[in-house]
Amino acid sequence: MDYLDYEERYESKSVTRSCLGTIVNLLFVIAICFGLYYGYIYLRDNVFNKDADQTTEDTQTEDEYVCGWRWDFWNSIDCEEDSNTEPETDNNDDDNTNTEDPSTETEDEVDDDVDNNEETSPNLQVSGNVYAYEVIDVKVSNAGTISDLNKSVGDTIKYGDKIATLITGKSDSTVSNSNYMTYVNQEKALVDQVNILYDEIYKAELAVRNAQIAHNNKVYGYNDSVQYYYNAIIAQNNTVIAAENRYLDAKELYYQATHDRYEVYISESEALRQMEIRKKEYEEAKSNFSNLESTRDINLNNYLRDIETAKRQIDSANATVAAIKPGKDAQIATLLVEIEEVRAQMNVTSTTSTITTTNTKEITSPITGKISDINVTNGTSLDYGETILTIEDLSKVKVVTYVKSDLLSYAKIGENALIEGPNDINYKGVITDISDVDSKTGKATVEIEVPNSSGKFTSGLTTNVIFTK
Repeated sequence: MDYLDYEERYESKSVTRSCLGTIVNLLFVIAICFGLYYGYIYLRDNVFNKDADQTTEDTQTEDEYVCGWRWDFWNSIDCEEDSNTEPETDNNDDDNTNTEDPSTETEDEVDDDVDNNEETSPNLQVSGNVYAYEVIDVKVSNAGTISDLNKSVGDTIKYGDKIATLITGKSDSTVSNSNYMTYVNQEKALVDQVNILYDEIYKAELAVRNAQIAHNNKVYGYNDSVQYYYNAIIAQNNTVIAAENRYLDAKELYYQATHDRYEVYISESEALRQMEIRKKEYEEAKSNFSNLESTRDINLNNYLRDIETAKRQIDSANATVAAIKPGKDAQIATLLVEIEEVRAQMNVTSTTSTITTTNTKEITSPITGKISDINVTNGTSLDYGETILTIEDLSKVKVVTYVKSDLLSYAKIGENALIEGPNDINYKGVITDISDVDSKTGKATVEIEVPNSSGKFTSGLTTNVIFTK
């Protein structure tokens, strides 16, 4: 009884201790969470925000800092809007107002360098000159005389179009004599005919040799089969004799077991079983022997039949050769005589002749564009590298203007500019290049690329360029 009371008291104390331990652990975890949270808030407000505030020009007043909900919420102060103050703006807006960025300035904030007064203007207008995007001088790569030139200034020409023909001179070349080449072709034709006749005779004689080879292979196969079946029949005959002896021994043992004439060590039933097995083996050996003889006769007869067929093929091939060879030989002899006659004609005929050739070269356009200048006429003699004509590529044009250094903020590479075209219509172009400022003039050269597929701009035109901020 005392033992049971002790156990119940021990269990009761264990449960109490377990509950207390759980509560203590829970309070410890909560304390750690609060510590981490307030530690993060402290670092955010006193370290990170402090570093961020040092990078801005605006400082935060104490009222602005405590206004609103804070991490130490017991010190929070409600914000009261002052009717005399303007509403708060976003921090991003405050930062933007303190950063001087020309790209975000309003019209009121842009200095008007054109009029030199306090008023502002979003545009800058200057004068510019129009040039072809690409100008190509078509030059000759050899000395010669121009002919077939039928182009005029202002003509439109496409890539690959013929411009003119350049005559570079005359040359004498040695070529084969036509009569001699006729004899050469005749000889070749006769030789080809002779080769065909030789080939036909060769094929007929080859058929004879192939038939003889086939006949010999059949004879060899027949002899090999005779030897094979001879050895196989001897082996199978020995198998039959051995099986017969085993059967006779088993039969004798059964006889002894059934007549009790001798003392035996086997029962009558076992002796009968063994005799039946040996008898079956003996009959099976005799059957295999008979099948082997039958197979031998069939295969050897097939070989003999194939040998006779091969003999007939040899006779047929020999007959073919005997029939065609004399006629082919006669044709070959005739053709060989003709070949000798043709070769005799070749020996007395000149092999080559001289032909005078005018050397010309066609000159084509390297680009698509408009002809702006022509330097030659038909019959003009040119040296290497001299220019025939000039072609301008006006599929797009290049407008060149000059901008003062203090106005370069209006022009940036990759941005658009407006080009005044015919009928006071403005066309959009892209600024492709801005040079360094010239120390003498104080200006930089600005190039604008403008599409010109319709041909509205021509080279040498003066126009107005408008830059927009």
